[in-house]
Amino acid sequence: MSRHIALLALMVVLFSCNVDYKMKHDGVESRAVVNALLSPQEDFTVKLFWSGVYSGDSTRFRPVANARIRLTEDGDKVLDLAASPDGTTPTAFRPTAGRSYRLEVDIPGYGRLSASTEVPAAPSVDIRSPKKNERYSHFELSRIETDPNTTGLWITGKSKVVWHHSDKYGFIGDTLSYKVDSYHTASQFVDQVNAAGDVYDAQDKGASVSFSDFLHITQENFAIVLPLRFSSYGGLNRYNEHKFTLTFTAASKPYDLYKRSLYKQRNNSGSLASGNPFIEQVTVYSNIDNGLGIFAGYNTYKTPEL
Repeated sequence: MSRHIALLALMVVLFSCNVDYKMKHDGVESRAVVNALLSPQEDFTVKLFWSGVYSGDSTRFRPVANARIRLTEDGDKVLDLAASPDGTTPTAFRPTAGRSYRLEVDIPGYGRLSASTEVPAAPSVDIRSPKKNERYSHFELSRIETDPNTTGLWITGKSKVVWHHSDKYGFIGDTLSYKVDSYHTASQFVDQVNAAGDVYDAQDKGASVSFSDFLHITQENFAIVLPLRFSSYGGLNRYNEHKFTLTFTAASKPYDLYKRSLYKQRNNSGSLASGNPFIEQVTVYSNIDNGLGIFAGYNTYKTPEL
């Protein structure tokens, strides 16, 4: 009898331990987030939002509605203005290559955010497309010149398809433009930040490694990577020709670290990470003191059609 009484008492204790916990965001302090990139090719824009969960029914974060933005160039003030209450503050300012910049943002009740960066000179390159077959275009990069503020070089591109003969895909004179999403090279000096093994059609590509979205070369490999030979899908056949415009982006150190970490984070989250319990967790690089985000400089050179 005493055994049954003890078992009954244990069951009462166990069932009485059921507690409903509700996850709340109360007490979680929001931090100011800055997104501000400097390029001689674009007007400078500062985006200011609070970290946390999505606000209301929208898919946007809550803007920092009251702030003061200041920007200095080699120590001289070039911008001093109130931030836009919607979180995005456009300006007509464009930076000068080779100069140093400091961003300061004062938020009442929060404090000052700050960060510094350089804007490198635009890269100078020699590149040609010596061969096109029916499926791929081949490129040869023979020269890279950058200034000491360039940490990494990013190669991206767009392709334009021009139809020579009418067929079910298009008509004579029609064009179609798209972002190049694969680059193929056998060079061991191209950064493996986004490499994926791919030997399919390696002979046609003239390569054995496929890179998604871009090629990236670190500063220490600028000399030894040359000549860099790579291929992209889209060539020349009886129906159409693919013409490429490549963009070479010289990155400051903050911009390089930001872009590298952002790419890794996107590839290691969501559906791309599905089914891999050992996926690497990546934190996106931030250089904002007293907050989160990025303030970084870059400069680009765009080729004529190849």
